[in-house]
Amino acid sequence: MLKSIVFLAAAAVPGLAALVEKNWDIEWVSASPDGVARPVIGINGAWPLPTLEATVGDKVRITINNKLGNESTGIHWHGIHQIYSNQNDGPAGATQCGVPPGKSFVYEWTADYPGTYWYHGHTGSQYPDGLRGPIIIHDPKDVYKAECEAEYLVTASDWYRAEVPALLASTIFNTSNTQLRPPLPASGLINDGKPAVYKIEPGKKYKFRIVNMSAFAGIMVFLEDHDIEVIEVDGVPVAKKTAKQLYITPAQRYAFIVTGKASATKNYGLSVVFDINPDYRAPVIPFNINATGELQYDASKPAPAQYRVSAFDSILDDTTLTPLKPTLLGPTDVKFELDFNMGIDASGVPRATVNGKPYVHQKVPTLYSVLSTGADASNPLIYGQVNPFIAKKDQVVELVLNNLHFAHHPFHFHGHHFQVCERSAPQAGKAGDVVCVDGGLERDTLTVEAGGSAILRFKADNPGVWLLHCHIEWHVPLGLSATIIEDVAGIQKSIKVPKEHFEMCAAQCLPWEGNAGGNKVNHTDLSNANTPASSDSGALYEQGTCKPDTVSSTASGTATGSATSWPTTWTSLSTSTLYSTKTYTVTSCAPTVTNCPAKGHGAGSWPTSAAVAKPSKSFAPANPESDWAPWVPATTLAPVPVPAGVAPTGTGAAWGTGKPTATSTGKGMLVTAGAAKVASGFGAAALVAVAAML
Repeated sequence: MLKSIVFLAAAAVPGLAALVEKNWDIEWVSASPDGVARPVIGINGAWPLPTLEATVGDKVRITINNKLGNESTGIHWHGIHQIYSNQNDGPAGATQCGVPPGKSFVYEWTADYPGTYWYHGHTGSQYPDGLRGPIIIHDPKDVYKAECEAEYLVTASDWYRAEVPALLASTIFNTSNTQLRPPLPASGLINDGKPAVYKIEPGKKYKFRIVNMSAFAGIMVFLEDHDIEVIEVDGVPVAKKTAKQLYITPAQRYAFIVTGKASATKNYGLSVVFDINPDYRAPVIPFNINATGELQYDASKPAPAQYRVSAFDSILDDTTLTPLKPTLLGPTDVKFELDFNMGIDASGVPRATVNGKPYVHQKVPTLYSVLSTGADASNPLIYGQVNPFIAKKDQVVELVLNNLHFAHHPFHFHGHHFQVCERSAPQAGKAGDVVCVDGGLERDTLTVEAGGSAILRFKADNPGVWLLHCHIEWHVPLGLSATIIEDVAGIQKSIKVPKEHFEMCAAQCLPWEGNAGGNKVNHTDLSNANTPASSDSGALYEQGTCKPDTVSSTASGTATGSATSWPTTWTSLSTSTLYSTKTYTVTSCAPTVTNCPAKGHGAGSWPTSAAVAKPSKSFAPANPESDWAPWVPATTLAPVPVPAGVAPTGTGAAWGTGKPTATSTGKGMLVTAGAAKVASGFGAAALVAVAAML
């Protein structure tokens, strides 16, 4: 955080900062990036979405106009620290109400730190439906800039042919899915199907930025006969480190330098392999989704064939990276311990829990509760089941993440880069006592290994409500999130929320003051707060019949501007079935997408994209396919050798359940037979205990 403030001060010199202003219509369009047309969420009638670019210190103002018709929306600016602008962070339920159809919303923030970032929907689970794009914050003082001939951007994303509500209903919240298996993507994309050709000249250096915008899949990245020289992770410049392979979890970003070969007789592959395993070191699902880009030395020569490697044994350990300017935090002041897991509750409903409780989206966004409850805002009980932790101003906070689940999980922290004190090996158990020292890896998204732990630290010098959550998008509606409420007094003093923001709540008959349930008199009375639901339909919008009070705020300093006038009558609004008639069609997939039509690449090989109209609540897929089909039966899975020293799983589902029963000699096979009700290593007694807390 301190680094960001330094950069802001440097950029505040008159004449240097600029205003980057955009007006975005958020609307349904149709796209076919892997050859199958489907509705996607576009901006201004187009998809893929635009790259948002600014220079450090610039002010960014984005107006979004919700023209979806059937879904509320909102955008999180992933990795932007939002210094004194927490109200613009974007997650619905945490810092704002979702923006309903027909409404507009303005985000204003400062490009506080240079680097590679992205934006994505944070209302429901919208970004697998296409609402995501890259952000580049340029740095005029980039220490590596002079070395490079040009700069290239690469995005990678898993891709689903079904829409999010259908995937949630038929997979995530399907009580027969006792393995809690996320929906499996149909394909993987580079640059959302746009060309992935990068011109390279012999001996010259090029800066590549890469963003993993996947909902589920981690990616393995490697270049054919070229080294990767890492120079940035999640917006943090690091000392150069040469790597052969990178593993990039959903939401992580890297920048690296590629040096052209002194002489080249062909073009080379930039390979992205999509990983949907609980632990790639012991895969139970083949690496059969991948995409290949091109390092092009000679346009007259053929594009590279799909490039693969036989083993992922040279992946860079990101904890060995060192920031160029490490943050000096000093000793720890307070420690928060978060044990997280996934399992089936006593009612048979899938849950993801933090310290035994799933995160539950509340009626009043947590930030608005902080602003309107006075001294009671320091009481975590008033916020309902959002897994709240309260940090005092300028405390050095240690976050201990214990992964009790059998799969790895990438955790993202809003509003900060954190220090990584320690990350354990897989299956190492809960964290022990560690004395954290300054100087190690800093980033905003870190994978916590299966059955392992991670210890992170940050300084509470950025007043706000900041989510800490798994960035596998399918685990968010299950509840795998916590809330860090940082410097309550600082929030109440410095965060200014325009009245137009509260209008978003009122338009949906939601309160915007009081505790989690909207009680403005007795803040500890949570009788009206939300409790765990049996399902989540994504961002589907339904408005009840109500007449909201005039927008006002009793919290000192929280409301500015004037509200628009309200209609005199209110009627129930059902969900819309209208989609935009605008279309976007990819005309060529070579060499970006690997599952092009069999007759070859090029224009004309893709089906014609057409406008799509369907009922917004039609959850039943018309043509069942792998996107939402049950797990592949264990008997059909090819046996996968277990690496030496890795403990095989006990009996259970294809991903394994229960306690390790032995240590492999390297010659065994994963145990995949059977089907367990408990999918996460929960014992029966633990499940009863968890259910009692829900």
